[in-house]
This record gives sequence, structure tokens and C-alpha cells, in this order.
Amino acid sequence: MPMPNSKHKNTGVKMMLLVNMSLKMKSGKIGAQCGHATIGVYEQIFGKKKYEKMIDDWKSNGQKKICAKLKDDGEMNLIISKLVDNGIAHYTVVDAGRTQVKSGSRTVLAVIDYENKLNQITNNLKLL
Repeated sequence: MPMPNSKHKNTGVKMMLLVNMSLKMKSGKIGAQCGHATIGVYEQIFGKKKYEKMIDDWKSNGQKKICAKLKDDGEMNLIISKLVDNGIAHYTVVDAGRTQVKSGSRTVLAVIDYENKLNQITNNLKLL
């Protein structure tokens, strides 16, 4: 049975991969960047006591991942600010610039937390 966290009823955990659409990456590039983002955010939370229950819930319920679109860096900044304010784990992929995008471009923002908490921040984003 799910346990409530401090502010939100636990409705399951999801990871969201938020893609910077202003970079006009091709599908293969988006896939690779989403892979980097998944590993990056997981490495940030793995082994930290405060995330153990969340990771267990995520792993035991299919490791849900959702891809959505961000218009540009400005929208990414706004989302990151809300994530920080709400204590939500996140990771931003910064590209090396070897293929399709300029070095230093922020390609994907990965976030992971309980769905109710994330939905308050990401419900307006369109799915990829």
C-alpha cells in the first residue's frame, strides 16, 4: 500500500524527461540525450537514504518514464526554479557539442518524484 509523503498523497513515482525543442535535435539525438538524463538523475539519488523509498516504489512499479517538450531554455529555467523550490531531484544534460548542437547546450532535463508532486509543475507540458 502506498505511503503518503510529507505534502502529497503518494500516487506512484515517475521520471520525466523534458526535451529542449528549440535545439531541433533529430530523434536519435533526443534518444541518446534522454539516456544520459535518465542515468544522470538516477545517479544523483541512488544510495541516498531520503530517496530509498521513492526508488523502491519506482522500481517495483515499472520504472515509469514520460517524455515531454520544453519550448526553450527559458521554460527550462522556469521548471528548474519550481523543482528547486519543491525539493525535487533533477539533472540537466549539457551537450559536449560533437554532433548536432552547440557545446554547452542544455538538451534534456530529467526529474523524478511522486506523480502528484510532479504534476503540479509539469501538467501544462505537451508529450513528446
